[in-house]
Amino acid sequence: PNGHRVFRRLAQLPQITFAVLNGNAFGGGLELALACDFRIAASNIKLALPEVNIGTLPGWAGSSRLIDGIGFSRAKFMLLSGSPIDADTASAWGLVHTVAPFEELTAAANEFVAKFRKAGPVAQRLGKQLISAFENKTNSEVLEAFAGAITATTEDLAEGILSFREKRSTQFSGR
Repeated sequence: PNGHRVFRRLAQLPQITFAVLNGNAFGGGLELALACDFRIAASNIKLALPEVNIGTLPGWAGSSRLIDGIGFSRAKFMLLSGSPIDADTASAWGLVHTVAPFEELTAAANEFVAKFRKAGPVAQRLGKQLISAFENKTNSEVLEAFAGAITATTEDLAEGILSFREKRSTQFSGR
């Protein structure tokens, strides 16, 4: 619940928020970036929700925000495989808004943000609120928390965490 609350507050800020990704964004890092309005990425990074690989699911509204951002089919791929995607794929899918070489990332981010400085802040805040009014994530956040809680009781999660710590392949039992 705290993660949901923190990321919801970030998403609901009246100001426009930007995530500048200069390194891989996996799990909670991607969920944090998804809570921002826009994402600018270095061309060498990868993004993933890998939680399924240790037998659990994202816990901070990452799945619902991912669906909103890239659609059901692509979100299903990322969520159910845990596979990372590169920055160019993320851009093509609409997950990130700008991609630049690492050395040019700051300049690219500044150029992207500059586009928003020209607009009226009151209109921007109201526009952001208007768009947010069409998003109803309450039910999905409850379901996501419920699904994550269920996985917390499984042998698969215990095995996933242990294999991660021991840096070995997982041997899931389906229980």
